[in-house]
Amino acid sequence: MMSFFSCKISCISPTTILVLTTFVMLLGIAVCSPPEDPIKCSNNRSDCTITNSYGAFPDRTTCRVAEVVYPASEDELIAAVAAATKNNRKVKVATRYSHSIPKLVCPDGEDGLLISTKNLNKIRKVDTMTGTMTVDSGVTLRQLINESAKAGLALPYAPYWWGLTIGGMMATAAHGSSLWGKGSAIHDHVVGLKMISPGHFEDGYVKVRTLNETDVDFDAAKVSLGVLGVISQVTFQVQPIFKRSITYTMKNDSDLGDQALTFGNQHEFADLTWYPSQRRVLYRTDDRVPLTTKGDALNDFTGFRPTLSSALAVIRSLEENQESRADAEGKCVAAILTTSLLRINAFGLTNNGIVFTGYPVVGYQNRLQSSGTCLDSLNDALITACPWDSRVKGEFFHQTTFTIGMSKVKAFIQDVQRLVSLEPKSFCGTEEYNGILMRYVKASTAYLGKEEDGIDFDMTYYRSKDPLAPRLFEDILEELEQMAMFKYGGLPHWGKNRNLAFEGVIKKYKNGGKFIRVKERFDPQGLFSSEWTNQVLGLKEGLSIVKEGCALEGLCICSQDSHCAPNKGYYCQPGRIYKDARDPIKCSSGNSNCIITNSQESFPDRSICRAADVVYPTTEAELISAVSAATMIKRKMKEAAKYELVLPHTPYWWGLTVGGMLGTGAHGSSWWLKGSAVHDYVVELRIISPGRVEDGYYKNRTLEEGDDDLNAAKVSLGVLGVISQAVSAILKGMAFGLTNNGKYFKGYPVIGYQNKLQAAGGCLTPGSCLLKSYCPWDPRINGEYFFIHGFSIGISKVKNFIQDVKKLVELEPKSLCGLDMYNGILMRYVSASTAYLGKDEDGIDFDIPSYRSKDPMAPRLFEDILEEIEQMAVFKYRGMPHWGKNRNVAFEGAIKKYKDGEKFLDVKQRCDPSGLFSNDWTDQVLGLKEGLSIYKEGCALEGLCICSEDIHCSPNKGYFCKPGRVYKEAKVCRKVKSIGIF
Repeated sequence: MMSFFSCKISCISPTTILVLTTFVMLLGIAVCSPPEDPIKCSNNRSDCTITNSYGAFPDRTTCRVAEVVYPASEDELIAAVAAATKNNRKVKVATRYSHSIPKLVCPDGEDGLLISTKNLNKIRKVDTMTGTMTVDSGVTLRQLINESAKAGLALPYAPYWWGLTIGGMMATAAHGSSLWGKGSAIHDHVVGLKMISPGHFEDGYVKVRTLNETDVDFDAAKVSLGVLGVISQVTFQVQPIFKRSITYTMKNDSDLGDQALTFGNQHEFADLTWYPSQRRVLYRTDDRVPLTTKGDALNDFTGFRPTLSSALAVIRSLEENQESRADAEGKCVAAILTTSLLRINAFGLTNNGIVFTGYPVVGYQNRLQSSGTCLDSLNDALITACPWDSRVKGEFFHQTTFTIGMSKVKAFIQDVQRLVSLEPKSFCGTEEYNGILMRYVKASTAYLGKEEDGIDFDMTYYRSKDPLAPRLFEDILEELEQMAMFKYGGLPHWGKNRNLAFEGVIKKYKNGGKFIRVKERFDPQGLFSSEWTNQVLGLKEGLSIVKEGCALEGLCICSQDSHCAPNKGYYCQPGRIYKDARDPIKCSSGNSNCIITNSQESFPDRSICRAADVVYPTTEAELISAVSAATMIKRKMKEAAKYELVLPHTPYWWGLTVGGMLGTGAHGSSWWLKGSAVHDYVVELRIISPGRVEDGYYKNRTLEEGDDDLNAAKVSLGVLGVISQAVSAILKGMAFGLTNNGKYFKGYPVIGYQNKLQAAGGCLTPGSCLLKSYCPWDPRINGEYFFIHGFSIGISKVKNFIQDVKKLVELEPKSLCGLDMYNGILMRYVSASTAYLGKDEDGIDFDIPSYRSKDPMAPRLFEDILEEIEQMAVFKYRGMPHWGKNRNVAFEGAIKKYKDGEKFLDVKQRCDPSGLFSNDWTDQVLGLKEGLSIYKEGCALEGLCICSEDIHCSPNKGYFCKPGRVYKEAKVCRKVKSIGIF
């Protein structure tokens, strides 16, 4: 019986070779069925639908419009806009091939009007003296290139695919690759344009604006997303025609992070193609050369040529087979063969227009800068087609494309390489589409252009026809996408990408507000806007479409398992490298309409905590801005923590933040040095609190040792403000002991470095939508669900407390077996602290986890014993509850146990007099408000109250409110039989 690995090789490899052999045979094909019109109408030019050239928008919806018009002149275009404005009709502009992936072309409702620029395709003026060309917006890139060459001129930089129109490129900021001159973006070589927008009655319902580089609105119109109106004509600054020399060189990617930063400055038309799983990168050395340099090369890129439909079907079937079988090895074999054959055939470059004879390849700019021969051949009844033509079984893919600023490129590349080291085969699927294209782009003055020089990463990968089918290595591709957009602030390409890439995008543009103001002036009724463009521009909610399987299609970032494919073993998990790739704060619309919970997704009272908005400041300045804005409108605030520290003594779980530990007094176990509490090693911190109007509505306090308020801020419950920074005293060279070699236990003693022994939490590092192990308490699985009682007993009372617990065990010997299932009672040593809400004396912290039912009305086995221990610890022995654990009952009267409690309240009043960082719960805990105990049916079972009548227990299940057995003042829920006490 053959192994699974062998089966994959024997079944897949011959097919792959057959397909790629066919692929080589395609190199001479010269006829093709050009793409069909993306607009289809059932009744001449009415009752229409429009899609993109791939036949599917990101959300797979059908876009319907009432009517389409095809103006052939500027006058006809003006008339169409005027009529639509007069009738208050939604309008969108459609290009010849509709090549943009997002829903830029779809108007709202089904009564909208499409204006196709298919017939606006004239070259209006060529001026060789000024080096300018004026063309209609429906002219294709190929027309522009060819017509300029006839006049001895050249567009210096352009996208690599010539099936784009001028208007489409202007709307989406399309670009080539260069950091030289004005850069590679088409719009930055535009010196004038005419925009047709809605007008008032006195304007004849239309406004014609002629804009050039001296107009303040020009930088808004250069990249418009189609929301300012219809571009009628565009004037380009072109150059005298020139020649280029191209050489491709394959290298190892080990130094890609460094090379990428300099390569674009060394070569004018440089780009790189990265094959992460092959750990190789293809460098394109591409520069101008003198016109006298010999060569008449041609670029006819293989991927843009006409392809046999039968071959496309075989390739797609192979890809579907690889995905269904999770055949990573097959994908890698196919990727290596595909990229090797592309490289052998010089990616479609030929030295003389016929054959490739070797590098360098030298030719004229118009013959090298762009290609796309599958667009312009005779119709052959779909025997051949462009590879992505939706009428045949061909390519169907996602494209994730984004620009990372140069200052962050190296770190981003290194993070991707770390993902590859975790899953070496994870990028073979992208390599089947010729890897990740990296193009250089320059900062632009356009309001929605690039903010800084950067590299555009263009990644194409498999998309299933079934929207609920996950891809192979789904998690890695999702993590890369989120890491690029959110960790590194990547700017998504306006004409590509899935919905999630556009979340919060307008906030990344320093001139985004200016663009929106221009939009409101050009089109105050929003006729050229749609729900989708309003969502992208931050004017409307709903960009994320949260539903079953939404994360698989990039319609949302998963926040629960149903957003993935749990029936296929794919669950929502944090990222492996980018830990924030899943967030415990869940928002239904961008960063608005949110809920927050704890790691078990259940507070003691099982309530849902809702917030209108969440902000994610990355700098102290952004944090100050958030606090200031909230204070100005008297808005309640809370700080949310995520996962990490290194100190002499720490908690045993490393999934805590510094702010979270300081908020709750978290600790390890020691009486040595300053003790085990993290806050007692803080020597300085900065806290941002609400301020007065003359302070700018915020107060930034730096507290050091010697400041009285430091002792309040070291354990703050989050009610003083937001801790921005903390400085801790860290000791070096300490080796307190505990593993033999990091792998195996061979016997005691166990010796190792402090950083490897003091805390753990390996369950925090799985992937995104992937079948993985979980933290045992993860609420998305049927795992642990428990209460935690955590309290410190002063050392003078510890012995008596232990003896009382032993008396309870004597009465009910099996009563604490449930605790033993959670590894018993952890006892940690804690030292007295100077923090106002720290420990008042040296003591022992008792940490007791116990079973919690999903049913709040279900009592636990030995419910009375567990309740009695809790009350005995907190009230008889005046135990100090752990601020980050426990049930409500443990905090009753807690503030009165702290000798400096009043001092803390004084500091709180000074730091936040309006109580913006306080809430009902913290006010109740601090004794400023009543209502901490919640009296209702079954409340004692959940620790929301101490029972005072039977209804607080579960009388229908035989549990009644009774006195304690050892601590007689306790009131507990005990199971009672008719013949007596059980």
